[in-house]
Amino acid sequence: MQSQEEIMHAARLWREKDRERRVHSDVGAPSQSSAAEYKQEVVRLRKGAHTPGQVWMRAAETTSIGTWTRRRAAIKHCIRELVDWTLARLEQSQRTGHDTTPDWSRHLERLAFWLTVAHQEPTGTPFLPKKRKTKARGLTRLPINWQQILVERMPNYCEPVAIAAIAGCRPAELALGVKIEVKDNHLVLTILGAKVTKKSGQEWRKLGWSLPSQSKLVSLLARSAEAAGGSKTVQVKSPLAFSTAIRDAGRRAWPKHKPELTAYSLRHAASSEFKNEWGDVDQVSKALGHCANKTKGSYGRARFNKGGVLPDTVDAARNVRNKMRQERNLDAPTSPTPFG
Repeated sequence: MQSQEEIMHAARLWREKDRERRVHSDVGAPSQSSAAEYKQEVVRLRKGAHTPGQVWMRAAETTSIGTWTRRRAAIKHCIRELVDWTLARLEQSQRTGHDTTPDWSRHLERLAFWLTVAHQEPTGTPFLPKKRKTKARGLTRLPINWQQILVERMPNYCEPVAIAAIAGCRPAELALGVKIEVKDNHLVLTILGAKVTKKSGQEWRKLGWSLPSQSKLVSLLARSAEAAGGSKTVQVKSPLAFSTAIRDAGRRAWPKHKPELTAYSLRHAASSEFKNEWGDVDQVSKALGHCANKTKGSYGRARFNKGGVLPDTVDAARNVRNKMRQERNLDAPTSPTPFG
């Protein structure tokens, strides 16, 4: 076994590298509930793992990248807590002149084990992830005019479906009401954000399309607004009922298509159109109702683009942030209990 000096020196080096890595990372410190879940996860991984390599083997027993990422984060977090706890106890014993931690050798042995786990962390993904059957991926098998077909098959929801198709708004935003108006030779949609906090989301956003338009969906909404005197508010009573109606219409139109269509399928398709045509990621984020440009990565892919129509103008309540970075104090004193 290594000496105490060697183990503590290795622990200090690891902590320095870990802090440097976290300073340049967008990932903040976990919440208290997440930290507790991390500890439980590591205890499960440790059972039956007699070597550091076996810990990583157990962590890689999954086909989900999300599960692997969570387990890896749990291991790193718990090693961080163990290193801080052990170094704090050593410094305390050096100040007082006597060891205040019973069975110090056992703690050193545990620390040496987990430091070896840290050094043996696999690079990349040590398994073959299972391909997800996402809503966006399924859009590639639909006809190029599938949004128009959906509108024609849903006369009771033709306007909400058309809005969701060209603007990519959420079902909950349609429940709040979307204002459609024709002014200055433009169809303008004003959407109130459904996922808005002090730090996230757009309270409102406006998307505009030039008129006359070659898009049947834009023309449909423009005629509806003009018939109402220039503007009107389109609203659905229930987001769930709206999505259910889309699913039913999709089943009738394309009975063999998987996964089934939902209201968010329209959002994915619109996002794909935005990403395919716009080089400005901030513009994409504003159009989708985000205020951080990395959030738009959750929706659509350029290669899934089919049959959408691009807005000519986009405006929103907030400027788009380049990163969502959590505040954290890496040097804050902690007093965790050892795990494992």
